[in-house]
Amino acid sequence: MGTKIIKPKFLHLFWPFLFIDVILLFLLYGAFSSRFAWAYLKDGNETNNIIKDLLVIGVWFALSIVLAIILFRKNYYEITKTTFIHHRFGNTINYDFNRILYIDEDYSIKHKTLLFYTNDGKGHFIAFDKKGDILPLIKNSCHHLMERDEFKFKFPKAKL
Repeated sequence: MGTKIIKPKFLHLFWPFLFIDVILLFLLYGAFSSRFAWAYLKDGNETNNIIKDLLVIGVWFALSIVLAIILFRKNYYEITKTTFIHHRFGNTINYDFNRILYIDEDYSIKHKTLLFYTNDGKGHFIAFDKKGDILPLIKNSCHHLMERDEFKFKFPKAKL
């Protein structure tokens, strides 16, 4: 098996981004806008205030589009013969298939988010791709998978 590149599903990346994007809107609007002064103050500067508000919203919109493009281009998974690599912006997180001990298939299928546990007992969440190919690819590549009861016995503090 060669290297396979998989992109996560758009909506799995979009919802957390939307939350951060709304916070960015409030920060930009609170810092640089007229705070709708044109709506309740009649001081003769209504046109300037409306332009200021529209500029802030336009800058936010343009910034949101640029950040969304960067988010979706710089987030992908790379599956090699021995490792699963999650590229997230400039960071890479490597998961060796020999270290993955348990995959919670019920949770993964229900939430369309891969949940697996490594040999340190920690759970890791990975968003599914559009077709859901990531679960069988990783499941077939991991050679040290345990059953749920066996994993729970070996790692009693793991939250299953």
